[in-house]
Amino acid sequence: MEREEILEWTDKHDKKNSWWIQQEREIGDRLRETKKLSKDDLNRIIEWKFESNALVKTVQLNRMKKINEQFLEKVSNEVFNLDVNQDMKRITLLCGFYGIGPAVASVILTFYDPENYCVVDFHVYQEVFGFRPKYLTPEKYIGLLGKLRKEARKYCLNVRDIEKAYFMKNCEKTLCR
Repeated sequence: MEREEILEWTDKHDKKNSWWIQQEREIGDRLRETKKLSKDDLNRIIEWKFESNALVKTVQLNRMKKINEQFLEKVSNEVFNLDVNQDMKRITLLCGFYGIGPAVASVILTFYDPENYCVVDFHVYQEVFGFRPKYLTPEKYIGLLGKLRKEARKYCLNVRDIEKAYFMKNCEKTLCR
């Protein structure tokens, strides 16, 4: 996509998803301020990510209950203090918690640093690579990040905006949400 098309799709996304944008801003501001992830914010992130899928949301929220909050805050602080070039370590540390996979880890990283991260999603992946993977893995996420970061640098945009454009474009094609 060219820069103007990306901006149009991003604008369309933001207008359609005002609740998402509000949650992302509130949680992201808190993560950047505290440099740690609380169970309450993790709960809200799971609600955000799986808003339209009640079954997955319920399963994820139940899994999250088993996470020790002090350990979550300690590890997330370590994650947030790593350099942006340590993607695999960041994702691996977050995915070490029961109930956090690449999809939720990507939301945490994106809320914390939208300039360099994006939410991994089947719609985005399909739009960027032309196929829908059976599973989303940390390696697939890093591959997606590489592509979107290159595009973000080319157009002087943040990675999250590029991702929102691809998400919205694919959703329009597949009639999601």
